[in-house]
Amino acid sequence: MAIAFRGSVAAGANNGNNVSLALSTISGITTGDRVVIVSGAGPNRAGNEGRIGNALGFTEIIDQSVSNVIRARAAHKSYNSATDGTCTVEGSGNTADGTAAVAFAFSGVDSTTPIDVTSTTATGSGVGQPNPPSITPTSANCAILAAGVSSLIDATKGTLANYTQPTPFSANGNDTNDADVAISYRLLSGGAGSPEDPPAYASWGTGSWVAATIALRPQAGTTHNGSMLASASGTMATTATKFKAANTLFSASGAMASVAAKTSARSTTFAATATMAT
Repeated sequence: MAIAFRGSVAAGANNGNNVSLALSTISGITTGDRVVIVSGAGPNRAGNEGRIGNALGFTEIIDQSVSNVIRARAAHKSYNSATDGTCTVEGSGNTADGTAAVAFAFSGVDSTTPIDVTSTTATGSGVGQPNPPSITPTSANCAILAAGVSSLIDATKGTLANYTQPTPFSANGNDTNDADVAISYRLLSGGAGSPEDPPAYASWGTGSWVAATIALRPQAGTTHNGSMLASASGTMATTATKFKAANTLFSASGAMASVAAKTSARSTTFAATATMAT
């Protein structure tokens, strides 16, 4: 099964407040879709700032900070429409801190091993722009997420060649300690064993930043289909055997019925002949 992009939501907050992401508003999202969220919180206070969906059981992918200026996190979860309609990303509680988060949802991601390989990260302290590092997927047809988190808010982050930036793809928390987050994605065709190196967010102004590259593995449809075919073949073979056995029984019953009918007819003839003789 090929991976497909469902949609995205993004939000930011200031004054150290939490960010609320309304996942249920993503068009077409359904139970079993894979949600990936990237958050940024400034600065790193060695607390829960930027923690993603703790009450919902999200699995953390990265937790990286730079010079006690900005902290970036990423986490993922299989979406459940009954419980995951809203996800909370925690703020620091300090009135000087901004918090921001972006959520992307995909269908067709492997339910057993959704993260294909260990995600890669890069950092910069007051120099350059967020530059998601190279990653080498082990599976073909992965979805690659190129994320950037910065202490500098910039509305013109720049496009990434071959990558898609949906609406929305970024959010910020504007405060004394700013946080700005962006994600772009690419659906690979093949690519197993080949390095994938996303471009940098070249237009993003200079700040302290964390960048991450995440590979989502597609659902193993061939194995699943093979199991279905094997099951179907086995069922058909069993049915054929039973049908053959039933045919044999029917044939035997028919032969016995034929013999019985002939015997009955002969007995009737014999009885009539004996009566006439008397």
